[in-house]
Parts: sequence; C-alpha cells; structure tokens
Amino acid sequence: MKKIIIMIFLISFTKLFPAFETDILVNLAASSSFPVLDSKTIKVNGSTEVKPEFSLQLGYQFPINRGLKGFSFLLDINAEQSIIGISYPGNQKVVNKETAINVGGGLAFKFIIGSANSLVPRDTVLGFTAGAKAMVYTPELILNQLPLIPFGKVFIEQRFFVSRNLALVLGINVGYDFVMFSGNDVHQLFMGYYVTSYSYVNIGMSLGLHFGS
Repeated sequence: MKKIIIMIFLISFTKLFPAFETDILVNLAASSSFPVLDSKTIKVNGSTEVKPEFSLQLGYQFPINRGLKGFSFLLDINAEQSIIGISYPGNQKVVNKETAINVGGGLAFKFIIGSANSLVPRDTVLGFTAGAKAMVYTPELILNQLPLIPFGKVFIEQRFFVSRNLALVLGINVGYDFVMFSGNDVHQLFMGYYVTSYSYVNIGMSLGLHFGS
C-alpha cells in the first residue's frame, strides 16, 4: 500500500512540475577488484563478485532544441553491497573476503534523445554519474576510519513510457570505484599485506522506473 501511495505521489508531482523528474533504479553488476601492493616480490589478485545497488535520482530536465529532447541534472543517492577480497595467483581460493555496505551520493548528467517515430513511446538516454561513497558497515570488521570511495559511471538507458509521466527503464553501465583505506585498517583487511590502492571495475544492468516527461 505504501509503495502505491508513493508512486501516485510521484506521478502527481511530475504533472504539477513538468521539469521535475525521479528515477528509481536497481542495478546488478559484475564487479572485479584490483589490489596493488607496495612490494614487488608479492602479488595478490582481487576477486569478481556480483554487486547489487539501489539508486534514487532526483532532479530537473531542461529542454534543448538542437537535436536533443533535453538535458537532465540530478542528485544521485545510492546504496550497495560490495565484497573486499584477495586471492593468490594461480589459486581460485579466496584467502580473505569481507562483505561491506556502501552509501553515497553524486551528480548524474543525462542527455535525452527522443524517439518520435517509434511504435512504443520511448527515449534513449546517454549519461554519466560521478560522486563518492563511504563504506559504512563491515559486519565482521571494526575499522578506525570509514573508507572513502570516489566513483564514476557511464551508462545508456532506454525509457519505455506507459503513460505521459511514467516509464519503465532498462540500462547498461560501466563504472570504476577507487577505495581509499586508512593505513591502520589495511593490515586487518588484507591479511597483513600493505595495499597501496584497491579499486573495482563494474559492468552492470539496471532496471527501474522513471517519473517525469
């Protein structure tokens, strides 16, 4: 019942304020991690895991009269589950693997290409997102400092409109996360190895709803 009320509110709000838009997206990505150590004699690999993410995007669409339907500028609030993992080369066994919850925000920029001649009313969207996340919860670890994670993502989406102000969204995306750990927490996370940097490359698919014109 609450979900229905929220959807009715969002649709009504976008009718009153046509430039306002909201995207609610669920993303599922294959995420490969890449740890870099300070020693040239010891090397460890990361791991590839499935990373679920929830994203709420709020902002405005500005009309453009030069071949594009519009340009959107949105605040992106997101939460995700990620895996911190390392393994030895040539061995598929992960020797250290921890689950983390990340929460963050950023700015999303979207270029909307209208499809006026399509049998199904739809828009093609090209865009990118940039921002930062914090690793706010690690169930099995007590960290001295919350790791900060700057991130960037490029994406393409298809919006299939079921009404004037409601569309189903399907998309694909490629992203990069750079994790910034404090020196005291590195040894706990990586079995005594000093990791100078730790990053993720993510390739995912998204599904969600778009509220707005």
